[in-house]
Amino acid sequence: MNSLKNIVYKFSSAGFRRHLGVSMGKFQFYALKAPVVGKMIWREKIKRLSDKPHHVSLELTSVCNAKCIMCPRHNMEREMKVMDFNLFKKIIDDCAELGVKRFGLNGYGEIFTAKKYYAQFIDYLQSKIPDAVIIINTNASLMWEEQAQYLIDKKIDTVHVDIDGATKKTFETVREKLNFEDVVNNTKRLIELRKAQGKILPKVRVGMIVQKENDHEYKQHYEMWKDVADYTSQDYMVSRLSSVVKYKEEKIVGHPCSLPFFDLNIWSDGNAVMCCDDWNAEEKMGNVMNSSIKEIWNNDKFKNVRKLHQEGRAAELSTCSKCDWSRPGPGWFQAHFEG
Repeated sequence: MNSLKNIVYKFSSAGFRRHLGVSMGKFQFYALKAPVVGKMIWREKIKRLSDKPHHVSLELTSVCNAKCIMCPRHNMEREMKVMDFNLFKKIIDDCAELGVKRFGLNGYGEIFTAKKYYAQFIDYLQSKIPDAVIIINTNASLMWEEQAQYLIDKKIDTVHVDIDGATKKTFETVREKLNFEDVVNNTKRLIELRKAQGKILPKVRVGMIVQKENDHEYKQHYEMWKDVADYTSQDYMVSRLSSVVKYKEEKIVGHPCSLPFFDLNIWSDGNAVMCCDDWNAEEKMGNVMNSSIKEIWNNDKFKNVRKLHQEGRAAELSTCSKCDWSRPGPGWFQAHFEG
């Protein structure tokens, strides 16, 4: 067993457990992060990622019924539309062929504004990839009992709802055009229906995007949801590539971002972008109308983005130069750059 492939396998997660007959968790990587073997492991894992994205985010619609003060979408130049169903099917067919299993149905629109289509999209996805993990972001304003029951019946993995205030006044200041009582009641109804039916999915995460207008309520928000939702979080806003003024001006960019290595975001017009923060599609990687997922993921433009990140030169990319939050990714990914 002298080949590079066998050596890498022996010290990989699966190989290490098989050789020792035990699971060693995170220890297996850090214990073996010797200069040679550590680099071999990292390169092998990066090579696996090059074939396909780990997670695909799909903007089923760019239409939204809210006007949130921290969202730049009201300045978008791209068309407000529901994704063409045939285009969606092409994307899912590509993902099924590649073995992609994780999907986020979000973007810069509200999924339940597409009331005639959201079920059609999800039904097709699950028919092609029955074991898909599906995460949905919604503002919950249109998530009535019919929509909640559908999410339960379809065993959606996680539903994310950001409720940016613990009181009506604060919430409706941040999320203009939405009604606080509707959003809170709809979110609680989903949780109550799921529990009453003895189901465990979807898990519900209630978050708060902390900013100047609601910072005084973040502790109250936590107390309000900690025993109701499955998860709750209160996180400071990001600038969406410097398109909105942040409340806290800290920058978290001291490491390569994991997103170009793991995630592919596709907007409702078919444009694939390298980052979820690229709300106006400034840095297009390709369009799925005329290219496959694999072709876009492996094209020269995307490869160059990853190369620059690996070399610590992400600031040379116009989009990344405006970012204030490079996502760290899993431990094994960052360990290579930190060690």
